[in-house]
Amino acid sequence: MNKFYHILWAVVAFFIVLFISGEFIFADGPVVLMSLLICMVYSLIPDLDLKNSWIKQQFNRIVLYLLIMSAIIYLFTGTGTLLFLIGILIFIEIILQILKHRTITHSPIFGIILSLPLLLIDYPNIGYFIGGLIGILSHWVVDHIKK
Repeated sequence: MNKFYHILWAVVAFFIVLFISGEFIFADGPVVLMSLLICMVYSLIPDLDLKNSWIKQQFNRIVLYLLIMSAIIYLFTGTGTLLFLIGILIFIEIILQILKHRTITHSPIFGIILSLPLLLIDYPNIGYFIGGLIGILSHWVVDHIKK
């Protein structure tokens, strides 16, 4: 399925959860909007293991830009503040090269683990976490229905 349909189904699922939960999960307008954007991005993340996917191309660009920024910062300041993040992203990039499509990135456990850091953004609100979880899980559901 292409990125448009994954985003579309994630948005539909998001609004269903929003309608059912109301302000219980999503505190206010800005949280709803940001959670929706997270949901849309997270609906594409499972396709990081697909070499020609749009999200994979964006991820490669982010890794490259961060690597260049880190090198520039290191040259001018002598500190490697971004080196840890770069190391993690390069490690993820290597793992993604090894993985086959629809393996670990298409599992609900992966979705939960990848959404957990979103809990730290606006704790104790869980709107961002729920948005990410809806995005990844909707991708998984749509791919399984399509089979």
